[in-house]
Amino acid sequence: MASQSNLREFDADDILCDPNTKSSIVGSGSFGVVLVGKHKSLNKLAVKVMECHGGKQTKERFKQCVMEELGKLQTAQTEHVVRTYGWLTLSCGMGIVMQYYEGGNLRDFLLNNRITKGIPLRLRQLAETADGIAFIHNLPGHKLVHNDIKPENILLTRDLHAKLTDFGGAKLAATTGSTTVRLPATGEKIQFTALYTAPEKLKKVTMRPKKEHDVYGYGLVIHMSLTCEEPYPPTEINTLTNAIIHGERPDCDAINDLKASLENNDKGTVKVMEEEMKECWEHNPTKRPHITEVRDKFQSLVDAQNPVAILEQVTNSVRQMDLTVKRPAETQLVPIRQFSPRDQTFLTTQESSRPAVNIDLPSTSRDTPAGQTSRPQQMGAAHDVTSPQQKGDVTNTNLDDIFQPKSGSNEKSRLVQKYSDSVKRGKYNKANLIKQQLSRLIAGQVKTTANELKTFAVKLRNAKKFTESILFYHIASDFYAKQQSPDKAAKGLKDCAWQLNETNKSMVDSDVTNKPIVKDHVIPLIADMRHQIQTLPQVDDKIRCVCEAECSCNIGYSLYLIGSYQLWEETIRKGITLLKRKLGDDAAKYVVYGGLLNNLGFVCQKTSRDEEAVKYYTEAIEACKKTKDLTEEERKRLMDSSQDSLRIAKEKLKK
Repeated sequence: MASQSNLREFDADDILCDPNTKSSIVGSGSFGVVLVGKHKSLNKLAVKVMECHGGKQTKERFKQCVMEELGKLQTAQTEHVVRTYGWLTLSCGMGIVMQYYEGGNLRDFLLNNRITKGIPLRLRQLAETADGIAFIHNLPGHKLVHNDIKPENILLTRDLHAKLTDFGGAKLAATTGSTTVRLPATGEKIQFTALYTAPEKLKKVTMRPKKEHDVYGYGLVIHMSLTCEEPYPPTEINTLTNAIIHGERPDCDAINDLKASLENNDKGTVKVMEEEMKECWEHNPTKRPHITEVRDKFQSLVDAQNPVAILEQVTNSVRQMDLTVKRPAETQLVPIRQFSPRDQTFLTTQESSRPAVNIDLPSTSRDTPAGQTSRPQQMGAAHDVTSPQQKGDVTNTNLDDIFQPKSGSNEKSRLVQKYSDSVKRGKYNKANLIKQQLSRLIAGQVKTTANELKTFAVKLRNAKKFTESILFYHIASDFYAKQQSPDKAAKGLKDCAWQLNETNKSMVDSDVTNKPIVKDHVIPLIADMRHQIQTLPQVDDKIRCVCEAECSCNIGYSLYLIGSYQLWEETIRKGITLLKRKLGDDAAKYVVYGGLLNNLGFVCQKTSRDEEAVKYYTEAIEACKKTKDLTEEERKRLMDSSQDSLRIAKEKLKK
């Protein structure tokens, strides 16, 4: 437990925030959000707000976890670990009150292409991070393990010094519900970040955290510091996890390019950093170095640098980051007590005192599959998951302005072109980074909605601007994921996945040489949307299941387009199994179930297994008869499609 003598409990009315969440929310993750606020004696500070729902026992466990994290943070007070002041209690959960660091987190810093990042500066940040890890690993009588080392958990001061943060995310996830893994035996939930998790931990998620796991994650941090790119391209989480367990590591081509572009001193430094990186992510944990060894080696390199040169690099980077913030008037500030983590907004005094509103279960959106004879069926939304007249929607936005440069320069237009060029050259990782940058710009500068972005993407697809269409479906999915209603968020993500599948079809029909884009870029995007649906908190179980299955159906159709029949069949079978496991006999009530059965019959027919094809086409027809989310016209069209395919399969059997 945290020491009451060193930490204090804050009154939630004494910390004031800007009600404009674009200014007050400075970070977010599976735990919740981080707000920046003002206190009468401490001035500017950060509050990590964590939401908890459940009964008395759940809330008691949650409070215990928060206090344990506070205790760890208090014990680990040192130069390169965040400074902690205490905690506060909210109606929705709790908050940890910390010093505010204006430089943001290391991930955002490294991925920002507009910032010049010298090698000596990056080296200093790595040495400071290693020092923070080494400190907690060697605490007398405590010897903590962080268990979630990643760039997002390394904060930067205004002078770009590194501070280690977030010592309780994995355990906190067990009571907040923001989890990614449920253990089959106990039902306990565990959160981890697969990209930065050691292979032995991925293989056995119940394994007790070890120092070697932190060292492995630190190796991935070195990689991002050197490449300024995400360590892995977008990949379905299960596929990525399996690859890491079997020895997959990030591509180092960008590091070779970096070395080729540097002068001798920096080139030698990068060579040492790369060597340490590879030792840290050794598959055998016993061969990984102690973090103190890495720290000492990096610190000796920092000591050999010209301090004036590092200071100049910091000055240039800070100027490019533009850390100036428009300060709201004192009269505009509101107490942090009024913040709603679920809605990510500040409620009025009256709203914040109301009980939570129960949202009725919406009916599953009707689908209109394009079932055609001798072709697999696709899952598609017949209408938007949110009404265009929904309160807060803006219907007069002209997104076409993005393609019309003004005053000789339009940053958004330039990013769209860069994205398109990157996709066409197969630089998909770079394209995704550009998408993130454009998505932030649109969120901050353009009054638009998820529906409008999706409609704009349809317009681009119809104009055969396929790569641009993919980009705006992807951005629309970002907006849908932030919907206040979790059910609408899941349906919006599912609809974007279907639209991407439609784009795949149009793109391949237009030019078969586009198949690599489908295979290596768009299918992983759809898989990522499916993963977001899987991990969204508080989604109705049936809606989550159906949306996930529809994404699987669309991934399968895209695999069909590129001729990957084995993976297509595996994806279909997983979708069918999911529906049966979650919905039982009710699975047939949803059109996606019959669609998957029809497509399984189709893949069997394509691979000369006509007897199996007959079986699955017959099951698809029976399922279609029971489907509730279809009009009679839609039912007839789907049944005609399956019956025609069944007739062809039976004729082949007779021969």
